[in-house]
Amino acid sequence: MAFTLGWGDSAKEADATNSLINQGVDVITMHVDSPATILSTAESRGVYSIGFQSLAAQQYAPEYWITGIGYTLGDTLTWLTSTVVDGTWTPIFLRCGIADGCMAMAPFGPNVPEEVQDRVNQARADIEAGNTTVFAGPIVDQDGTVRIPEGEVLSEGDMSTVDWFVQGVIGSPQ
Repeated sequence: MAFTLGWGDSAKEADATNSLINQGVDVITMHVDSPATILSTAESRGVYSIGFQSLAAQQYAPEYWITGIGYTLGDTLTWLTSTVVDGTWTPIFLRCGIADGCMAMAPFGPNVPEEVQDRVNQARADIEAGNTTVFAGPIVDQDGTVRIPEGEVLSEGDMSTVDWFVQGVIGSPQ
């Protein structure tokens, strides 16, 4: 894991990507404003990538692209705007994903085996149907503290307050 401590510094993004690859990382993903630099840097080094934010990001990694996730917020933003226009808007916290139509999976890359595509598509169908629990205990932080006990699930509200890394992650979230 590498942090640039910014959302759009191409030089730092390229440096972080190259540093991870130099350490033996064989799949790169990111959370930045534009995935272009990270994806194209990984592509130029022959390293696979998974995109984030944009369904069109595959153009930056045509050979070593696996897949990605992108925002599809049109209907959600139309609904939200309509509440402002008709005077019914109230402040809300909105977290939505694939099942809600706010995100979608990008196409698979040319080297992703059919068996893997089938398994991923099944997982996506399970998520869309609400049949998947991702953050189920036990979940232990990097200091050995049980954060989510066996039989419990990280709640929707608690997702916004996680300020710790799971066991095995090196670094500090602070």
